[in-house]
Amino acid sequence: MAAVSSCRVNLPERFIEKGLILTEEAYIKFLEDGIREDLLAEFLETLLDNQVFLVTRDDYEDFFYPKIEANGAKDASEGPEESAPKRSITSKHHPAKDVSPDIKIIRDATGKSDSEGTFDDFLSLFKDRYKRLSKIFKEHAELRDFIPIKGAKDQELKSHVKVVGMVVDKSITRNGNVIVDLEDLSGQIRVLIMGSKDRLRERANYIVRDEVIGVEGVLGEDVIFANDFQFPDISLGTPRNCSEEDINVIFTSDTHVGSNEFAEKSFLRFIKWLRQDTGNQKQQELASKVKYLVIGGDIVDGIGIYPNQEKELKITDIYKQYEETARLLQFVPDWIEILILPGNHDATRGGNPQLPIPKSFAYDLYNMSNVHMLSNPSFYSLHDVKCLTYHGDSMFDFFSQIPGFTLDSPIEPMTEMLRKRHLAPNYGLGTQIIPEPTDFLCIDEAPDIFHTGHTHINGKGAYRGITLLNSGGWQSQTEFQRLRNINPDVAKVPIVNLKSHGVVVMNFGG
Repeated sequence: MAAVSSCRVNLPERFIEKGLILTEEAYIKFLEDGIREDLLAEFLETLLDNQVFLVTRDDYEDFFYPKIEANGAKDASEGPEESAPKRSITSKHHPAKDVSPDIKIIRDATGKSDSEGTFDDFLSLFKDRYKRLSKIFKEHAELRDFIPIKGAKDQELKSHVKVVGMVVDKSITRNGNVIVDLEDLSGQIRVLIMGSKDRLRERANYIVRDEVIGVEGVLGEDVIFANDFQFPDISLGTPRNCSEEDINVIFTSDTHVGSNEFAEKSFLRFIKWLRQDTGNQKQQELASKVKYLVIGGDIVDGIGIYPNQEKELKITDIYKQYEETARLLQFVPDWIEILILPGNHDATRGGNPQLPIPKSFAYDLYNMSNVHMLSNPSFYSLHDVKCLTYHGDSMFDFFSQIPGFTLDSPIEPMTEMLRKRHLAPNYGLGTQIIPEPTDFLCIDEAPDIFHTGHTHINGKGAYRGITLLNSGGWQSQTEFQRLRNINPDVAKVPIVNLKSHGVVVMNFGG
């Protein structure tokens, strides 16, 4: 670190000595990142070789990015200072090119939309949700012997009962008690969670309407005094699926092509890295193993998504936004399979589940042989590794409902979705739900990797053996985001090895 500090102190003089002018933006990047002395010397030499005398931020980023984020690799020592790319590439090796694609769609709404928006459709949706999630409680040792609510109400007063129901309503009394109205296919009952039971009362903060929970307690007059309650949750010790092939998958989202703030230079730098046209040896090795690229929604910025959006658009025609997306993705090596899901900015229905982006809007993407258009959400496997990708529309519902959840921590609502085994349980908030006869937002089966986007905040975590990723985006801060105090993470890309489940985050410089 001493070498880095001295480099910072003498930085302007080092450039002046070589007859170079360092712009303020480039100087700030040096101060932010901290660059080793040997890499600075190499940078100066490259500038002189290319006869670049006015050194801009673009010159800086073209040389020093991509880089591996310090907290992205298993080895904490593999920070940015260790990973600045070299300028010469002697050879290219593409082991992923020799691996046959293995994509299986496990659960997806494509071609399965039967909703007409009627009352019966909503009734079918909630019945299907209850049936799917109540089955999971049969795997819980404490609740596998639950009985219908009607049967519980027929028991003698003060009997110990166990029920599983959907939360119809939730309220808090003046004394701090939590009242939950539960319903199953047989009837309704009220559940009282006493404020004096601190641990139970604190957990009750996480209960939301329309989710399915299990309760055990003592029967009163049309009420259960809860001793405990549970969410469907992920079973402990769930085995993790691993690929036999040593290949990587990239999870990204929120490209927002067409926006004035689309980070095109960073995205092109990302594609150059995929082609192994940039990066040091370690970074090129990562790129050589990339077999899949998953883009989890908001492929384009869209039209008329929020008031005065047209002022922030570089491309104001939705068709041309998708044409430009296809033009960019055509530079991705053709042995990399690209999976594309829609988001709330894309040209498909706004409610969840979203159907794939229609061919009429994205004709050029459909004509690419390595592109697969999926619904949002989509549950699929890559070489037997089960992946759940959801754009993340319901994130802001969780932020608004659960105390302590904040926008800069997307892993918290993602964890809660897994605990509830549902991506958007609460009907009637910000997330529009399409009443399909099948609830495609239920998490029937535990994934190995859970990927979301939407918040434009990069996040990485784990829950009961499941890798959790929120993939940030490729859009710098818009005026709309600035007014809402959203500071996006730009051009940071999570890469997962399907054999080891190791995660590395690459920064392509936003």
